[in-house]
Order: sequence, then structure tokens, then C-alpha cells
Amino acid sequence: MKTILSLAVIAALFPQLICADTATEEQKPGFIKQEVAKGKKKVEKEFETVEEHSAKNTPGIFIAGDFLYWQTHEDGLEYAVSGIGSSANVNAVKGKTYEPDFEWDPGFRIGAGFTLQDALWDIGVYWTRLTSHASDSVTAAVPSSSTTRLFPILDHLDPGLNLTDVNRADAKWELHYNILDFLVARELKINRFLYLRPLGGLRFAWINQNYDVSYDYRAGPETTSVHLENDFWGIGVRGGLDAYWQLHKMFSVFAKAGFTIFHGSFDIEQKNRLASSGATYVNISDDFTRIVSELDIALGIRAEIDFQPKQKEGGPQKHEKTYRFEVLAGWEYVLYPKQNQTFLFTDAATDGKGMRERGDLSFQGFTLGALLHF
Repeated sequence: MKTILSLAVIAALFPQLICADTATEEQKPGFIKQEVAKGKKKVEKEFETVEEHSAKNTPGIFIAGDFLYWQTHEDGLEYAVSGIGSSANVNAVKGKTYEPDFEWDPGFRIGAGFTLQDALWDIGVYWTRLTSHASDSVTAAVPSSSTTRLFPILDHLDPGLNLTDVNRADAKWELHYNILDFLVARELKINRFLYLRPLGGLRFAWINQNYDVSYDYRAGPETTSVHLENDFWGIGVRGGLDAYWQLHKMFSVFAKAGFTIFHGSFDIEQKNRLASSGATYVNISDDFTRIVSELDIALGIRAEIDFQPKQKEGGPQKHEKTYRFEVLAGWEYVLYPKQNQTFLFTDAATDGKGMRERGDLSFQGFTLGALLHF
């Protein structure tokens, strides 16, 4: 009887023993615990990797400085033209218009600010300054003929003076560019590789231009001088977006875009004088307000490193604060549409006939910068 009972118990438990022996490794409690532990470590490791790249937004103070090597260009500064025949029956040689040759000039941009403790918003002020120059000169062909004459563009003489073509023309242009920005920005981590930094604030602009042209007329001989001033001051609302693609723990590429809408004031002056008598035969002064815009983009590469200052051995141990140092190199484009508001006379025989809004002001060039966050 006991033997029969034992066999019955074994038979009842046999399916469970078979299932226990044939269970997959994944179904065993010990294996599951190991996999959970491995997954947790993997997540933590992945999180640490991401956090290495997100140390940019830390509370503290920052200072920044950029070296600019830019070339300026402005439309509407043509001062002389050739290739105009004396009459419809004369075949003129191929000519061209002449404008100043814009140089490459150094400038700078400096800034300072702080990052808030809780929200990690960056609040900063930045000053950009650039002085740019351009010059050119042209001499008429010798001997001068009806097919090789050189004519002024910016002068406006009485036709009765019989001063038409010139032997030589010289042009010098200078620009003083000052920008003051008050900006608020916040860096957003989209994923471990991409960061976006929207920004906004106020921009103040001072853009002052001086343009001097002299003409040596063939008839007379007579020399005239033309002096133009185109000064702009404005305050505007600025917005923009910076994007960073992390290539490595230390290196990333960036693209920046910004725009500003200004409410500004132009102050325009023009004086034309005869050298022989000193008489001023054109004397114009005007000031007016305009709504103008500004656009800018930048592309480049950035390197960054986080470090902690060494503490003295044996001294009191302070809280380890992380410092960050960045270096960037890139190319920038800046555009101010319709910044040239000087008056151009278009008809020598009709006084006062002319036009404004003759050209855009633009900048392009290399930028090398550094930032210290502490």
C-alpha cells in the first residue's frame, strides 16, 4: 500500500519537475535579477555619457571675447563711370562703373553675464565694434578722347559751367559700427547629440558712415569735392536660435541665425564744393525715422573642456566647482537692407531730381572666440 501511495505522489509531481528542468534560462528568477541589474547599469552609463555633454548650462558667471576679421560691403557707392560716347554717332569703348575697394578690417565682440541658479537662463550683455575702410581712384585714359572719357556719378554741377568729364576721381569711405546687445537665452538638450539655444532681447545700433569723393575736371581745370554722411541709430527687438551638434565630448559644430527689427533714425548730410572759390553748391541735411531690419547667420566649430581647480593638500576641502572653457572658430554673415540712404541726383539738367535707398550694407568674415564660465 505504501509503495502504491509513493508512486501516486511521484506521478502527480512529475509534470512540475519536467517543467522546472525544461524552463528557459530567461524564466529563472536568478537570471531575471541579473538582467535587471545589467540593464540598470547600462541606463546609468548611458545617462552619465549624456550628462558629460550637458554640463554647459551650470550656474555662474561667464565672460566672452571674439576677434573679428571682416570685410564690409555697401551698394550704391559708385562714384565714376566710363564707356559713354560723346554722341549717338560715336562708338564708345567698353567701360565700367567704379566703386571703393573694400578692405578686410579687424574688430572685436566682448560680453559678460551670468546663468541663473534654478532655471539655468543665460543673461548677458555684448558689445560689437568694427571700423571699416574702403578707397579707390581712377584716371582717364591719356590722351582723353570722345570714346575714353570718364564721368562723375555723385557730383551735381550747373550745366552752364561746362564741366562734364574728369581726368581723375578719388574716393574714400569709412564706417564705424557699434552694436550693444542685451540677451536672454536658454540651452535645451534635445538628445545626446543635439542642443538648441533660443535667445531674445534688445539690440542698440550705431552705424556711422563718411564718404569723400574728389573730381579733377578736364575743363577749367577745376576740382570739386563731395562729402556724404550717412548716420544711423536704432533700437530693436532681437530673436535667434543657436544649434549645436555634438561630435565628441570636446567638439561640436554650430549654426546660428538671428534677426532684428529696428525703429531707427537716419541723419543724412551732403556737401559739394568748388575748390577754386570754396563755394558750396550742394548743401543737404535731412533726418528721418525708418523701420529697418537686420539678418545674420554663422557657421563653425567649437571645442570645450570642463575642469576643476586644484585644492591645496592639507587645507580645508571646499566644494568642487566646475569651470568651463570654450574656443570657437566660424564664418559670419550680417545684412542690413537699405542702409545707404544718401541722395543721388539722377538728372544734371533738372535740379532736385534723384533717389534714395540706394543700397544694402553687409559684413562677412572670420570669427575666433573664447568663453570662460565660472
